[in-house]
Amino acid sequence: MTNLRRRFQSSEEGSALVICLAFLTFVALIVGALLDYTYTNLVATNKLQAVRSTDYNADGAMEQAIAAIRMNTGQGFLGACPSIHAAAPNADGSAVRVDCTPKLMPLFQREVTLSVCPSTEATTPCPDGKSLLRANVKFYDYPTFGSTAIVETWSANQ
Repeated sequence: MTNLRRRFQSSEEGSALVICLAFLTFVALIVGALLDYTYTNLVATNKLQAVRSTDYNADGAMEQAIAAIRMNTGQGFLGACPSIHAAAPNADGSAVRVDCTPKLMPLFQREVTLSVCPSTEATTPCPDGKSLLRANVKFYDYPTFGSTAIVETWSANQ
């Protein structure tokens, strides 16, 4: 009986196994949490990349439209402000269209409101709710100095 009592009191057999199992459980919980965090970040990155691609396409199309109207002094007037269809420069993005709405201005001045919307939008000009980007731009055409463009407002819809 004394031998049995000593054996239970001083025996450390199997304690390494318990410590090892506790450590493995702890590591498994940490790795599981990190994998979940990694998956969440990958999904968020993919969604953000698609949104950024569309934003960059809209921005590029707006810049292209401003440059085209600035260089062509016959555009930007009532009856001479066509929509500009821009191809998607980014592979992930979608094609967009820039609608031009002119305002009546004095001689040597043109003022337009440019709206960027998806090419799939049927309404022309692009309605406010569907517009990705909207800018109000004034063009000053000086016979001696050339044309100048001033962007008065620039707003993005999310």
